[in-house]
Amino acid sequence: ADQVGLVHLVTASGMVRGQPFLSLTHRMVKLNLGFDERGLLGIAAHPDFKTNGKIYVYYSAPLRESAPSDWNHTARISEFTLMEEDSERIDLDSEKVLLSIDQPYFNHNAGSIAFGPTDGFLYIAVGDGGNANGRGIGHSEIGNSQDLSNLLGKILRIDVNKGDLYGIPSDNPFQGAKVKSEIYALGLRNPWRISFDREGDHTLFAADIGQNLYEEVNIITKG
Repeated sequence: ADQVGLVHLVTASGMVRGQPFLSLTHRMVKLNLGFDERGLLGIAAHPDFKTNGKIYVYYSAPLRESAPSDWNHTARISEFTLMEEDSERIDLDSEKVLLSIDQPYFNHNAGSIAFGPTDGFLYIAVGDGGNANGRGIGHSEIGNSQDLSNLLGKILRIDVNKGDLYGIPSDNPFQGAKVKSEIYALGLRNPWRISFDREGDHTLFAADIGQNLYEEVNIITKG
């Protein structure tokens, strides 16, 4: 998967297939020349991909109409399905947008997604909204990373096999009228990549980008 919006298949011998497996360039926000933190930022295959042909992507779309006009773009977490007549291409018409998260700035998008190896739920890393120092438009007074009323600066967890779009796992840790129940863990700045340990208790690791002096590798636990 490439940030510019292209996904290619690679053979076991390392050869890249000619046609893209998926192209989202025409559905993404126009990227800056030289440097940009937006784009196609995450991709994961459904645990039952071999039978249902479903994949999930996190990408930066143009700002939706319902968002504040001075914000930057809208992140999408979408489901796609393989074409019935071609198993090496995704059907673009099959897109189902599960989540739309408005982003005030172009940076701190995170975007890594992964399925839990034991629970089959989709984990989504979301940055704090961007800018610097946890301040600026779209930032809570207590910091988005600490604010349970929005999805920014969090690890989210959803069940893609339930509901019209998705379900909320019954043991997700945060519930309440002013709380986003998709939240699994909080307190992150820009968790650029997440990954589950393949062995042992399948620990969830997150690489969180620092501002000036330090980067972090965090072990993510529920709540």
